[in-house]
Amino acid sequence: MKFTKFKLTALASIAFAAGPFATAQSIDYGSLEMLFDEPVTTSATGAPQRSTEAPVTMEIISAADIRNSGARRLTDLLNRVVGVEVMEYGNSSPSVAIRGYNHLLSPRLLVLLNGRQVFQDFYGFTDWDVIPVQLEEIRQIEIVKGPNTALFGFNAVGGVVNIITHNPIYDEATSVKLGVGADGESQGSFTSSFKIHEKVGLRLSLGGETVEEYDGLIDDYRKDPENTRTNLAAELGFQLTSSSQLFLEASDSTAKKFIRTPAGSETRLDGEFSGLRAQYINDSKFGLLRFDAYQNTSEYELISEIPGSSVGLSAELLALKAEDTFKIGTDHTFRLSAEYRKNEMTFTYYGLPVLTENSILSAGAMWNWQVSETVATTVSVRADQLSSKGDTLIGIQFGLPGFDEQTTEYSYNAALLWKPTDKDTFRFQAARGVQTPSLVQNILSTGVESSIIDNYAIDYERPVEAINGSARASVFYQQNKDLFTLANALVPPGISVLLGPNLGDSEVFGIELSADGRLADNFDWFASYTYQDTSDELLPVVSLAGAFSPLNFEESNLDHQFKFGGTYSRDKWRLGAQARVIPDHARPDASDASNIQYVLVPVDGYLALDLTAGYEIKEGVELSLDGFNLTNSGDAQTPLSAVDSRFMLSLRVDF
Repeated sequence: MKFTKFKLTALASIAFAAGPFATAQSIDYGSLEMLFDEPVTTSATGAPQRSTEAPVTMEIISAADIRNSGARRLTDLLNRVVGVEVMEYGNSSPSVAIRGYNHLLSPRLLVLLNGRQVFQDFYGFTDWDVIPVQLEEIRQIEIVKGPNTALFGFNAVGGVVNIITHNPIYDEATSVKLGVGADGESQGSFTSSFKIHEKVGLRLSLGGETVEEYDGLIDDYRKDPENTRTNLAAELGFQLTSSSQLFLEASDSTAKKFIRTPAGSETRLDGEFSGLRAQYINDSKFGLLRFDAYQNTSEYELISEIPGSSVGLSAELLALKAEDTFKIGTDHTFRLSAEYRKNEMTFTYYGLPVLTENSILSAGAMWNWQVSETVATTVSVRADQLSSKGDTLIGIQFGLPGFDEQTTEYSYNAALLWKPTDKDTFRFQAARGVQTPSLVQNILSTGVESSIIDNYAIDYERPVEAINGSARASVFYQQNKDLFTLANALVPPGISVLLGPNLGDSEVFGIELSADGRLADNFDWFASYTYQDTSDELLPVVSLAGAFSPLNFEESNLDHQFKFGGTYSRDKWRLGAQARVIPDHARPDASDASNIQYVLVPVDGYLALDLTAGYEIKEGVELSLDGFNLTNSGDAQTPLSAVDSRFMLSLRVDF
């Protein structure tokens, strides 16, 4: 038995010579992408590999894609990816899901920033406005589809979005962007990654936005419809020795906006999200060792139209993680990992503080075996012990004791990659994911069991010379057991209670088809189609509106989606268009005066068209005009709201 040491200086020569897996210290994405003429990813397994050889269904949005898109924000980019759905309840409150099951503040998508969780555990959602990143500093966005709990932890059940920024040790780039638009919209950002010293790099990021809310929202009691956000981040990278690196990071973000909650009410949300992080990486004789520690702090206030009914919330996450990636021989790559997480939350309701916390102790292992030149297998397993305790809202109100619970959950990901020819690639996958109740869920309804998601998928992809591009097909089947939600209902004898119990099961069968290519060396295009067939077995909830489930994925999952677009570049000009065709569907929502009785609200189908035009004034200076939702202004993308067309005139300067 021989342990192979992973030297950074030898990365280029060994990266893929001994199979799809190799490791290094922090990844120099730019150099590897140039070397292999395709994106390199670590999101599939934690080890760097070619995107075409990843054992999971994955899409990668490159820095060039981001720039050519004309996107204003992260969700504009994700909206163009096959199998990804973005619902806009307002200008600053989108919900994002992969392969269906998208409801308000979707809890099924785990979002990471350079591997650090920015998903908010306390409620089980992602606040896209407080992610401390600017589009101009993103090297790539990696979208992993399907359950990946064994690789990333709880709530990676619909998929994972990992945002990769410039690395201050390897990348040197500075960008300034300013934009103005209709409805009082303005944006600005400054990003820079540069060397302070030969072995010390610094990444700085600063950005903000002001915009007025969409028209047509119900219960709009605000006197000022303006939404604002600010984001600040700094990261120091140290090359300590030839085989070790240290990264220190701090960030702070604030946002003020109007949102709609899963309990069926619209409210003003003022929030702050800050974080501290330290990473140490050592290329040792025992393998590549990684140690990661970070703390996320969230402070939110939900300001209601009812005087004195505002809700305050303070939450803190501490995460400690260690892992070792090593090879035995040339065909076997292993990764062992351990993680400890602790969440604490104080929930203040009508002046009443309610305390709760949970801790998670995890152990995981991954094994990749390069069986032959054409076959590789990957298996990942993980065990999570979850301990939860604290007060309940009803317990505090009536003097009852709190709760103290413990459970252990197991998850796995397994894949077989088969390349029968040098052009054809098949992936066969099976996975088990786990979605746990949030801290707020525990306060409102204890005893809720975790949802279990079993997923099976087959992918096929092939480069196509005739279109100077590639084509891909994916078929998947997913079972969702013991689903739960934070929904409000009125039950006899007329008492409003918050519900969060397990409501039943749902399954979906889906097909994804996509292709992309290049014409005449200056026109890049893409097209995709998604089909989903959903079947529910959900318990109804009885209210004055009748017996009805506040989930109902049969009606809310989109049966069909078409997405297509392209970018034409010539000389100093860049022109682009992206379109989405969304069919008629319906969403469960509370539309009564008290926002407590759920009904099924129809949403008409629509065509959404985005356009972008850019002109390079001189090298490194571009003026662009971008338009969004140009063909569906005033139409509802979600119940009880209307989306406006948006325009943005921007100037970007790269140094």
